[in-house]
Amino acid sequence: HWSYAVGAGFAGPAVVGDRVIVFDRLGDQERVDCLSAATGKPQWQTNFPASYQGGSNPDDGPRCVPTIHAGRIYLFGAHGDLYCVDLKTGKKYWTRDAYGEFSGNDGYFGAGSSPLVADGKLLVNVGGRGDAGLVAFDLETGKTAWKMGQEAASYSSPTLTTLGGRNVAVFVTRLNVLAVDPKTGKEFFRFSFGKQGPTVNAATPLVFDNQLFVTASYGVGASLRKISLQGAQPVWSNDQAMSSQYTTCVYLDGYLYGAHGREDVGIAQFRCVKAQTGKVMWSQP
Repeated sequence: HWSYAVGAGFAGPAVVGDRVIVFDRLGDQERVDCLSAATGKPQWQTNFPASYQGGSNPDDGPRCVPTIHAGRIYLFGAHGDLYCVDLKTGKKYWTRDAYGEFSGNDGYFGAGSSPLVADGKLLVNVGGRGDAGLVAFDLETGKTAWKMGQEAASYSSPTLTTLGGRNVAVFVTRLNVLAVDPKTGKEFFRFSFGKQGPTVNAATPLVFDNQLFVTASYGVGASLRKISLQGAQPVWSNDQAMSSQYTTCVYLDGYLYGAHGREDVGIAQFRCVKAQTGKVMWSQP
């Protein structure tokens, strides 16, 4: 067993093979550490200037889990900076100031939507002004591949699925759920999800059996939809079954397990819900 001291931030570690990648902040630097999974021994460290000031939560470190693909690590800092470094050495390949370039903003908690790799691109819910709600960056160079939609940023990380034999990226943004073609940014479907005001969309969208499950607290509730390239048909939705403030449910054998409620209001419930109907099977404070 081993331990390793980390700085500020809420970004979970990423593990690939015998490497553990840690993304945190120390002083005025956002840093990426590569550790041996077996011993915890540091292999390399790469630093970037950090400028996030902290918002509704005073912690000023990164929030997004590192995304690893084909020997490269892609990181999204708290102030909307994108970094690409080499998995083996930590060598810097490219950096983009996504919030600065596309007029994104820190919102309540800074950038909190982990990037998604699909079809040779890095897809990010930047929440930029104009048509830069979603932006795709070239994996090799970091250049902008496409941008689309007037979508503000959420804290939900996107998910990749296939529909009709095509790759589809599903995003829960500040106020909508949308499915897009990773190659072009073409929109397949969308529906309204979220509320104006001090609310948060944070749980990752879950896809199973050609159905899509999304959840939020703040009176938004949960929704299960049957999805195709043509649209998203409601199966059920309510605010009584599984309204999760932040955490993503686990889907297993027809049931959803997760947190219903909020950490700052009342007492949240850990519960099991039948996925097809939303029926609560059991619930514990």
